[in-house]
Amino acid sequence: MFMAVQVECANLDLKNENVHIRQEKLSFLNKLRCILSERHKNSFYFALLSFCCIFARILFENIKTMQEKRQNRIARLLQKELSLIFQSQTRMMHGVIASVTRCRISPDLSVCTAYLSIFPSERGEEIIKNITANEKTVRYELGTRVRNQLRIIPELRFFLDDSLDYIEHIDELLKK
Repeated sequence: MFMAVQVECANLDLKNENVHIRQEKLSFLNKLRCILSERHKNSFYFALLSFCCIFARILFENIKTMQEKRQNRIARLLQKELSLIFQSQTRMMHGVIASVTRCRISPDLSVCTAYLSIFPSERGEEIIKNITANEKTVRYELGTRVRNQLRIIPELRFFLDDSLDYIEHIDELLKK
């Protein structure tokens, strides 16, 4: 029974967590280990502690799920607004289309990583460098659009999404 409680405690995922939640989990596990070391002979305490471990795991998983929902919702909002910003900016550049294919946001909502698909792909690196150079103006424009939804506008990072070029390359290889 003692080993089962230890295994259950070890299964609590401490990776990719918010710092505050990670500290709560670690303090809970340390208290649990202290109790186990003092009372390891009584089976009633084992049953009680096993129940506490299972309950804590369910509680922590629900917190993680709520965080993921919020991250996804904010990532979708940022993707939509960034695509509108780039759509209005690329109207001035004839023959260039920039679209936001994915947005990922860090658990503390401080960093947004946006993946851009640019057509024509030959000018992709040039446009990404231009966007990265004007990152502060893009962030300011984003802040004016989402100031009622977000308290802090995340730091933006832009990367070229070359998945369409990869698919085109695979199609060419399959045709040969």
